[in-house]
Amino acid sequence: MSTKNKEKVFFPVFTMIFIIFDLEVTNMRKNGLQLNNFKRSNICRSYITK
Repeated sequence: MSTKNKEKVFFPVFTMIFIIFDLEVTNMRKNGLQLNNFKRSNICRSYITK
């Protein structure tokens, strides 16, 4: 039972991380590394403050 609950929690978190990573890769291709790193640090900062 507990493993099922862990999977229920883990899967959406993993999906969110994957989506963010995918967005970061496309941003990196479009805008170059500098802006991408700035956006990544902003995402991390807003995630930590929540």
